[in-house]
Amino acid sequence: NGAIVVWDPMLPGSLEEAFQWAHDLNHKVRLPDGQAIPKILFSNKGDLNGTPGNARQLLKLCAQTDGFLGWMAGSARKGEGVNEAFDSLIQQILHLR
Repeated sequence: NGAIVVWDPMLPGSLEEAFQWAHDLNHKVRLPDGQAIPKILFSNKGDLNGTPGNARQLLKLCAQTDGFLGWMAGSARKGEGVNEAFDSLIQQILHLR
């Protein structure tokens, strides 16, 4: 089990909602050993405006604080970064087994 939590840097409040999703996942979905499921934070719409440079360090810190494996950026519309995010998550899931 694992999750990719997506946020839209063009939509105000989207990042806060993504962290609320992560909080809910941490408290409602667990692995058989009781650990939280692995999660990746995905910054979408990289093809439009990308992730603002000043947000990158904040994202790294917040992702670590909220139990994400890390964060990645890309574009679901163009398929950029999507496979990489899933590959990273799958590798972590397999590592936990």
